[in-house]
Amino acid sequence: MDDPRDLRVFACLHKLPEPYREIVWLRVYGLLSFAEIAEIFCRSESWSRVMYHRGRCRLRELWEREWEEDCHD
Repeated sequence: MDDPRDLRVFACLHKLPEPYREIVWLRVYGLLSFAEIAEIFCRSESWSRVMYHRGRCRLRELWEREWEEDCHD
């Protein structure tokens, strides 16, 4: 965690609303499959894929916003 970008990723991940935060966390850091995530949430695998995609998009938006703020400071 010496790279400050890592901390920024965790900060942005923390700002994600649920269930996006948990789904991204489970997929990226928990290494769970979409089927396993779907089972946890009692949803379909398609739902878990869509929610993961939306969560990643929101995470990217947060990241870009953080990056812009850092550049203007």
